[in-house]
Order: sequence, then structure tokens, then C-alpha cells
Amino acid sequence: MTDFPEKVHELMRSVHRKIIKILFTPLKDAGITPPQLMVLRSVVKSDGSVTVGDVCKALNTPLSNATNICARLESAGLLRRERDKRDRRRVVLTVTDNGKAAIGAASVAYDKLNESMDAAFDAKQKENIFCGFEMLDGWLKNYLDAEKQSDD
Repeated sequence: MTDFPEKVHELMRSVHRKIIKILFTPLKDAGITPPQLMVLRSVVKSDGSVTVGDVCKALNTPLSNATNICARLESAGLLRRERDKRDRRRVVLTVTDNGKAAIGAASVAYDKLNESMDAAFDAKQKENIFCGFEMLDGWLKNYLDAEKQSDD
């Protein structure tokens, strides 16, 4: 076996560490974590009737993760869970005013990072990066599917 897989793992960890380092202080000051910011932004983008299941699908994360993040956001007063007025079986999520303020404070650093990244690469470089990640993501999906089939 070559060292290719280990180099990929290390690069992924390195990229992740750098992004977290850039966002850590602004998010900490806003009182939220990167996953919490993603959940809050997902709820804000919705049409106002989003559920934890919808957040789970939008962020491609297990339901247990989305549920735990939403519970922490609710405890912090940044997210509210309420029964849907049209369907009492559904529990919908809304971002509180404090949640919107946290998004605003955290989004400054997040948006600055994204704008800088967008400006740093030309169209061909962006396509190459995107294609590489897409290729790796597709391969990993196939690997997981094959593993699941071998377990059955």
C-alpha cells in the first residue's frame, strides 16, 4: 500500500484544523460552535416550518447529532421548538432573536473566510478542488455502501 491514504487523511485534518482555528474565536465570542452555526443558518434559510429531521437532511448528519445540537441551542436560548399550528404532531424550529444575533456576530468571520477563499482561486482551480472533493466523496460513499452490503 502507498502512503496516499495517509496523506489524504492528514490533508483533510489539516484543512479542518485551519478552518476551525480561523473561526474559533469569533464563534466562541458569539457563544456557538461551527456545527451550531450551520444548524442556525439552516433554520434561518428555511421557509419557517423546518424540523430537526429537515436539518438532519440539509446538513447530511445523523438525526442524533442534529437533535443534540438543536437541544443545546434551545438550552442556550438561541433556538425554539414549537408544535406546528397546522399539524400538532410536528415540532418546528425557529431561531430566536438571540440566535439571530449570534449568527450575525459569527457570520462576519465566516463570510470573510468564504469571500477570501472565493477570491483566492480562479475558475479552473475552483473546478479542480471541487472535482477532487467530489471524487473522494463519491469513492467514500461507494466504500460505505460496499461495507454495508458485506455486513448484511
